Amino acid sequence: MDFHLDGLLNLPDITIERCIKNDTKTILKVGFLTDDATCPHCKQSRDELHQIRPILIRDLPISGQLIELEIPRRQYYCNNCQKYFTEQLCFVDVGRRYTKRNCSTP
Repeated sequence: MDFHLDGLLNLPDITIERCIKNDTKTILKVGFLTDDATCPHCKQSRDELHQIRPILIRDLPISGQLIELEIPRRQYYCNNCQKYFTEQLCFVDVGRRYTKRNCSTP
């Protein structure tokens, strides 16, 4: 969308595609800058996308406005080990619905 918004969010490998604002919160729809993910079982890079399910993740407020990120959670199929896996995001812990800010790019 806009490199200024991407810089403001400061999360690795994502870009803001759309912004929806109402009286109580702002939802930022984000997309990924990469198409592949690493299989946690065999450590191979995979791009065989199986399904996408969007989730809402709470982020830090900006100027007092609540911020939520709509993130497309991508599930892949690994042809090598024949298992499905969901892409892990370094800025969201497993099972959590909020971002963490001590993320570094692998």
